[in-house]
Amino acid sequence: MFLLVLLSVSTLGVSAPASPPPPRSSPACVTVRSEVRYRAYGYDHLVHLKNGCPKAAKCTVTTNVNPTPIRVIVPPGKTTTVLTFKGSPARRFTPKVSCSF
Repeated sequence: MFLLVLLSVSTLGVSAPASPPPPRSSPACVTVRSEVRYRAYGYDHLVHLKNGCPKAAKCTVTTNVNPTPIRVIVPPGKTTTVLTFKGSPARRFTPKVSCSF
């Protein structure tokens, strides 16, 4: 019991994947990764978009926790990180990303 509690406390500051990969509604050359970062006041929800396409991608990001669309342009060969919620009480979220050219 003590060991389990100690391990739980020691991992609070570590970033972890937020959820399984989101459903794809974007070109295959745009990859999406979600992440949750614990802060003293809650969880930050981040969505990382990596554009391996030869053109800039116009992406819309929403989540089940924050349904307000966030629109970003990801230049070719670049990665953009979108903060969808700062200080959320939810430790998990599901992103929904849609990209086009």
